[in-house]
Amino acid sequence: DIPLYSQKLTIAFIYNPAVAGHTFGSATYSFNKNYTPVSGSPTTSLLSAHTPFGNHKYGVGFNFYSETVNFVKNNYFSGAFAYHINLAKYTVLSMGVSGEFNTIRFAMNNIIGDSSDPLLAESLNRADFSAGIHFQNKFVKAGISANRLATNLQLTKNSPDVITEFYAAYVMGMIPLRGGVAVLAPTL
Repeated sequence: DIPLYSQKLTIAFIYNPAVAGHTFGSATYSFNKNYTPVSGSPTTSLLSAHTPFGNHKYGVGFNFYSETVNFVKNNYFSGAFAYHINLAKYTVLSMGVSGEFNTIRFAMNNIIGDSSDPLLAESLNRADFSAGIHFQNKFVKAGISANRLATNLQLTKNSPDVITEFYAAYVMGMIPLRGGVAVLAPTL
């Protein structure tokens, strides 16, 4: 499933496609290996990037997330498009959509025991889509997104639930400090 990150300010794009290409865009790479000396310990990596184009009217981006836990390998890829409407100076309303593909398979070289089981050779694949809205002005950011809508609307009834739907909402105040040099940003 999509990981939960505590630094949502820097990678909000993975949760809401409307953030794609907002402001200056961003590029993020994250790598984590838990329990390093333990064989088969969980490893995760994320590559995320988005950028504006068309004089900041549009945005595009992608996310690639990979996770290996013992012999289970999960890969997630999404691509997003956003449309930004400048309502006034420093006030932007953004709408975005994204498509994603998730695949789960078994790393055969990490299996101890009978690796000839035919079920282990199968992979579970699922495509889905998401939509979101983001509003920002000088003093507040707010957004809401519905992720994995095909799963939520049960458009893929006869396939196993590889991924689960989720919703995200946020409100962030931006209080200028030190004459606007710094910003205090309480977030809910």
